[in-house]
Order: sequence, then C-alpha cells, then structure tokens
Amino acid sequence: MEAAPCPHRSPPAILPALSCPDLPRAVKWPEEHSQRIAGLHAGIAQEAGEAAKQFGELNANFFYAPAVVYLCMDKTLTPWSIFDLGAVSQSIMLATEEHGLGSIAAISLVRHPDVLRRELSIPDTLSIIIGIAIGYEDTRHLINKFRSSRRPLEEVAVLKGFSN
Repeated sequence: MEAAPCPHRSPPAILPALSCPDLPRAVKWPEEHSQRIAGLHAGIAQEAGEAAKQFGELNANFFYAPAVVYLCMDKTLTPWSIFDLGAVSQSIMLATEEHGLGSIAAISLVRHPDVLRRELSIPDTLSIIIGIAIGYEDTRHLINKFRSSRRPLEEVAVLKGFSN
C-alpha cells in the first residue's frame, strides 16, 4: 500500500481545506482492498438508501458525538506501537458499549493535526493516530442499520495445531 505524501501542513485556520494526518493515508489500495471498499459503499447504499449520502457529512461532523478520544503515540516509537494503540482503542470502544454508549474510530477525526495540536495542546512530540467518537447511537438512523459482511476466517488467518 502506497502512502500519501504530504507536501504541506495545514494553514492556521479553524477548518483548513487541505489535510495531512500524522499517519499517512493510502494513495493507492491493493486491488482486493479496493474491491472490498467498493462493496462496502454499495452495501451501505443498499441498506441505508438515501441516508448513505449523509455519511460524509456525519463523518465530517464527528458523527455529532459529544466526545472524541484522541490516541497519540510518541514520535520516537516504532510503527509496532500502533498495535498497542489498536488494543487500547478496542478496549475503549468495548468499555463505551458496556456503558450503553456507541463509538466509532475514524481517521477523519485526525485529518487536521495542526488544529488539534493548537486547540488541545497536544505536543509536537506526539503523532495523532486515531480519533474515537463517543456518544449515544442514533438507532433510528438507517446508516446505523448497516452491518458489513465478514470474510471467512480461513481467508484471513492460518491456524496451525488446532483440531477441528
């Protein structure tokens, strides 16, 4: 997967038009991933109908969540530490569920690291990796009815030494 170069940093505005997340996003996904993404978009459109068109707006507005948790990583750490942040993010999202709240991890929540650093006093020594929006799920919104399909375990993992 090729990462996007970032030739600029966000200008000092509240909502800069250009964005460069600290963790570069992909420029080109492998074909298999591109097909999965296209299938997800089609599934959302089929399941949620016209409400699917609101996903971009919901995403841009932090899903109207009253709280966002930002997970950061010291820039001196290696990429391996992202696995630790993945475990932490899963624990946070499971805890929100346990307390009757909904959550969604989204790269769009960290699109403007310069703004986040300025407004939240996040030091330059930290990379802002992911944001987790937290709030009460709108169970009536059709977009929340969509459940993506899962690939069979055999397609994503090789298990050795386990008996059937």
